[in-house]
Amino acid sequence: MLNQEDLQPDNVGPYALCQTIDELLILVCVLHGLDAVDQLLAEPGVTRESLREAANKFAAIGHKQLAAVVRKYARRAKPGPIKFGIGYQTNSALICVARWRAEAGQVH
Repeated sequence: MLNQEDLQPDNVGPYALCQTIDELLILVCVLHGLDAVDQLLAEPGVTRESLREAANKFAAIGHKQLAAVVRKYARRAKPGPIKFGIGYQTNSALICVARWRAEAGQVH
């Protein structure tokens, strides 16, 4: 099965070559099976968005079982941090924020 020392950053094995969660999960699935993926996903620190994105990629390439396991954990995972600012909000929301800040600065 999957050993914790296999996943250490100083290990130069195939896990060290993985750049994203998608690559890591597919490698673990191929080398160790779905049970190892299940064990790996039980670890904290993975965001809901990254798991959903990985599950969508796995479903797109036809790996339905792996996508189902990843989606199961995505439902339980904590969401990532909420990002604000240009690129994350609509233009109308940014205009409202600027208006609120301007009104808050005007003390009569």
